[in-house]
Parts: sequence; structure tokens; C-alpha cells
Amino acid sequence: IIPILKWVNKEGMIMNGKIIGIGVQKGGVGKSTYAAVLAQKYAKSGKKTLIVELGDQSYYQEFFSLPQGKVNYQPSPLESNLDLALWSGEECLKEYALYLLKSPMLYKLFFENKISKTLIQIAPALQELAILGKITAGPRQHGPPVKHEVIVVDSYATGHFLSLMKAPQGMAETIQFGPMGEQSRSILATLKREDLCEYHIVTLAEELPMVETAELKFKIEALLGVSCHLVFNKI
Repeated sequence: IIPILKWVNKEGMIMNGKIIGIGVQKGGVGKSTYAAVLAQKYAKSGKKTLIVELGDQSYYQEFFSLPQGKVNYQPSPLESNLDLALWSGEECLKEYALYLLKSPMLYKLFFENKISKTLIQIAPALQELAILGKITAGPRQHGPPVKHEVIVVDSYATGHFLSLMKAPQGMAETIQFGPMGEQSRSILATLKREDLCEYHIVTLAEELPMVETAELKFKIEALLGVSCHLVFNKI
């Protein structure tokens, strides 16, 4: 999935940036390799680029032959203009909460207790919303400052990815008023803008992957009202 974004940063500079998310119907079709090559393309063109892996484990640590523990939440340099980060919903939520509260002590008081941790784990769509909020923070000019012009997101496989993309719409419909409802609608509006976002799906030219890819393509287009582009690997 590839969202392409343009925004103005807090210093007033127009950022001709992109947020690129690579989607796939299942593993093993070359999604992560495609994302890495695409990120390197933008980095070599002079764009400050970030590859983001979603989840708790890094594929790119072995792919780029990096030392153990090199890939984490904070971006680490790979090569000129190219950084790498590993984002989980829990860490995105923590960073956003610290940004709002401005105090680690207040964060610990409200979030570092058993009740809050349990609610965060079971709350529907909360972590997915935090991830999308961080991904779209640049064009929305909301949250911690964005330092990269291009963000390439190596996203989840079909089921989890669809849950991720449905999160802002579900939250916006559930919460009509207040900051959470407003931010959910802002995230959803950003994802729907074809002048900002472009979606690519990686697949193989084989019967089962093609059928699953077609279904994913139709679901994304129905959910967001945007067109999807298909990337056929191993041809």
C-alpha cells in the first residue's frame, strides 16, 4: 500500500513528501524486498527516507545484516538519506501520550498501571489508530515532529492490514465528539486523499495469490474510495 503525501511543516516549508505503505495478501511474495528497493530509490534521489516495519520483530535486521538490537522504535541510519525503524501500536501510543502530557511522571501515573495496560491491550482499534496517527502525522501536522520526507511502511498481511485501515473509520463512527473522534476523522480523511495517498499491493502471478489480491484490492477501494496499484513479483 502506498500513500503519497504533501504537507507543510511547522517551519512553513512545503514538504513534497510521500508516505509509502506496502501491502500484501500473504507472506513470501517479496513485499519487504520491494519496500526496501523503493525506499533506496527515494533515498538515492536525495529524499530523507524512512523504512518502517510494523510489529515486534524486524525482517530487515537480517536483510541488511545489522547487529542485534540495531532496529528499534527510534530511526537508525542504514545509508545516506535512509533510516530504519520498527513500530508497534503500544510504542506509538506511548510516544503520543508523552507528547500530549509533556511529563513522563504523568504518563506513568495514567498509563503504567495494570488497569490501564489491560484496557490498552483489549481496546478495539486503539493501537492501530496510534500507528496510523504516527504514519500520517506529517501532513496532518499533529503529534511529534516528522523529520523524513518519505516514509515507506512495510505493512501487515491482508487480515491485519484491513483491520488497521478500518480503525479510524470505526473509531470516528463510535466517538462522535472530542479529540479522539476528531483525530480519527483527520486520519481517515488523509488516507482517502488520492492527491496525497497511493496504494500498492505486492503479489505473485499465480492463481491463489491473484484471487486474494483482487479481493484485497476491492476491499481497500471500497473502504477508502481510492485506486490501488498492483505489483507483480517474479515476472
